Amino acid sequence: MFRIMLCAVIWVLTVLSVFAQDIPIYVVVPQSDSGFQSLDSKRLIDSRSDLEKDLSKRKGLRIVSSPEEAKLIFEILESGELPSTETISTTRRGIFSSITRELDTKTEVKNLPKIRARMKVQGTDFSQEFTVQEQRFWKDLTKKLGDDIEKWINLNRQKLTMN
Repeated sequence: MFRIMLCAVIWVLTVLSVFAQDIPIYVVVPQSDSGFQSLDSKRLIDSRSDLEKDLSKRKGLRIVSSPEEAKLIFEILESGELPSTETISTTRRGIFSSITRELDTKTEVKNLPKIRARMKVQGTDFSQEFTVQEQRFWKDLTKKLGDDIEKWINLNRQKLTMN
């Protein structure tokens, strides 16, 4: 009985130590080979700043100042308004609300805010892209991106904290 309790206590302490460790994160904007900034650079830098602020507020994550300190590196690949198609159907209800008739269907191309980031796990070949393109304010868009990143980290936290 004592051994079972001891094993249970050790297991609980191991699980707690895994979740107590902060995951160090570094966020970067790609630099051009020429050293010149593109017109998109300002939007990329703003998105990096917004994402760093959002991730720094999340429990168990820590923003670091160099890639050498990081376990995860996020590279902001795109940030801007990009075309997206949207299908809009117009319907009309008859006298009885359960009977509807489609009047018109059209597909529109709208420019929607989009952020795309690539995550790399230090010391491995693993990478994954995260993309959010929705009609939101920029800070809300980076919050949604942060939510997706946090879900992935929580799913993989044990493996991330093993090294």
